[in-house]
Amino acid sequence: MYEDFADAFAVHAELSAHNAHYDRPAVLRLLGHVAGQRILDVGCGSGLYAAELVERGAEVVGFDGSDRLVQLARQRVGSVADLRVHEAERGAPLHRLRPQEGVRPSGGGPAGLMRAWSSVGRPIASTGQP
Repeated sequence: MYEDFADAFAVHAELSAHNAHYDRPAVLRLLGHVAGQRILDVGCGSGLYAAELVERGAEVVGFDGSDRLVQLARQRVGSVADLRVHEAERGAPLHRLRPQEGVRPSGGGPAGLMRAWSSVGRPIASTGQP
């Protein structure tokens, strides 16, 4: 869906006033101290959160449905985060992204994924788009 404008989307996500000065700082404050934690970055886009979380000492697993955005995220973060292309919105199985063996999403889609991850952590979401 984002392939045709992924580069412009990435620039806007990084520099727009809403994202750079309100949304991203607020979400990062909510996360607090993340060193040593394993964090799932759903819809990781160009890796803005992943980069900050890795810098703060977190282990990051991220996915996005856009090949190009994941490519940009990998350029930003390097190999220190596990970033994947995953088409969750098209019904691809989310159980492959479970946080640990034995934890499986109950139910389908993003809600099931959030339930599975909240059994080993706390979900925090930002639903705003650039």
